[in-house]
Amino acid sequence: MFCIGDQCIQTHEKNFTQGHHQLAQVAIQQGQLLTKNLQFISKDEQASQFYYNEKGSMAIISKYKAVVDLPKGFIKGFLAWLVWLFIQIILW
Repeated sequence: MFCIGDQCIQTHEKNFTQGHHQLAQVAIQQGQLLTKNLQFISKDEQASQFYYNEKGSMAIISKYKAVVDLPKGFIKGFLAWLVWLFIQIILW
């Protein structure tokens, strides 16, 4: 049996001793690894352990204002909104 996303708690990583954040990015990465692990298991190979690759978080606060928390820094206000907008355009 497997569990991913908000239902899953893993405390083996030193940066996430209380478990991972309940964000879509965690569940997406877990789902991608689960796909690979199911393929490994079907071939009687060793499955890999999950390690979260934190890419950062973004949120819109109001019109033209946002917060962006990246591994290398924190941005807020209008500039953060532009970063959020740029990333959203790239992802679509």
